[in-house]
Amino acid sequence: MRKLDNSNERFDQLLKSYESNLSGGYFDADEMEQLAEYYLRRMRVKDAKRAVEFGLKLHPNNIGLETCKIRILIEQDDFHTALLLVESLLAQYSFEIDLHLLQIDILLKTKQEQKAERNCHKLIEQHTEEKEGIYLDVAYVYLNNEYYQKALDFLLIGYMLNANNLNILFEIAFCYEKVNQVQNSIDTYQRILDIEPYSDEAWFNLGQVYYAERNFPKAIDSYEFATSINENDSMAWQLMAHAYYQNDNYKKAAEAYLMYAEQIEHKATPLLYVAECYEKMEDFDLALHYYSKVLDMQTSNTEALIGVGICYLEKEQFQKSITYFLQALELDSNLSETWVYLGEAYINTDDVEKGLNAYLTSLTLNENQPETLSSIGNLYLEREEFSLALRYYLASFELDSTTENIQLLVAMAYYGLK
Repeated sequence: MRKLDNSNERFDQLLKSYESNLSGGYFDADEMEQLAEYYLRRMRVKDAKRAVEFGLKLHPNNIGLETCKIRILIEQDDFHTALLLVESLLAQYSFEIDLHLLQIDILLKTKQEQKAERNCHKLIEQHTEEKEGIYLDVAYVYLNNEYYQKALDFLLIGYMLNANNLNILFEIAFCYEKVNQVQNSIDTYQRILDIEPYSDEAWFNLGQVYYAERNFPKAIDSYEFATSINENDSMAWQLMAHAYYQNDNYKKAAEAYLMYAEQIEHKATPLLYVAECYEKMEDFDLALHYYSKVLDMQTSNTEALIGVGICYLEKEQFQKSITYFLQALELDSNLSETWVYLGEAYINTDDVEKGLNAYLTSLTLNENQPETLSSIGNLYLEREEFSLALRYYLASFELDSTTENIQLLVAMAYYGLK
């Protein structure tokens, strides 16, 4: 079959011609196969099936279309029919590697692992002149079925045949990560970079491994290399920003999030992250600037509304903060932490009763809040309601005995009861 190129003008014309004339017209077998593959890649299985059926009417017994039919049966989980068809075709076309791979795929999907492995070795023996590629093809089948160790076994044999095959090396690195041999995965990516130092994919993947291990400095270095090679890699910018944030370098994180925002259509989420970075740096004016940008795009973004409220709370503009917290809670009343912020804002405006009610509402949503329990105790202590104060202090102490001044506060409540 000719190589698929669904983005070129010729294919677009083919697709338009086919879809405007589903019940007739003539298309050659390769064209019908391309159409079926196009639909399959987009999970439009019914359309793929219709294309194959139409193609087989025009070109009965065409091996490419019959192979597509098997893939469709697999997508429909009709493994029994798929296996019967593939075995029937192999009796006629024993040289077709794709048919053997589909047979192995079906056997793995139906948990016939031993038979699948025997068929793998038979296939490899039949194609001694292209073993390197066969090992990779077989590994892909195992990978797609999440047999990572078995895929790795085949890949390592392929690696012994050609230690410079980058496709094999990439899959080896991936498998090592999946079987939790992280250092081997890192070493394999380093091997790839020894061969191809300007592989942005290898740098990106290496960053992913380091990030998963929470080695944020090395993850950052890897993402920096990836973006220096391909400055349009939006995912690398995003993950670099996450790594900077996790490494407490909020300034660099904000810069990377802004680069990420430049490259994507929907900018609200990265701008929200930028605002959070400036909030972390206690630059509340800049944080407000970016939160406002988010709200210009998404007026009902609760995270941005809460962020604005927190900034105004920190700037001691309590009435403004209350306005934004209430807007967020109108959208989602189950935000326990926001009720705490609202309570703090009310208390700072001397509306203690509303503050207490906000704290109590928060506890109905999440009981595991030692600091909030302690704050409620403080309110009752100030009102000389020592029994209630003691109740909340003890609840706080039970959850976390290291809550600030909790032992002293318990003692004060006990003293007040005397």
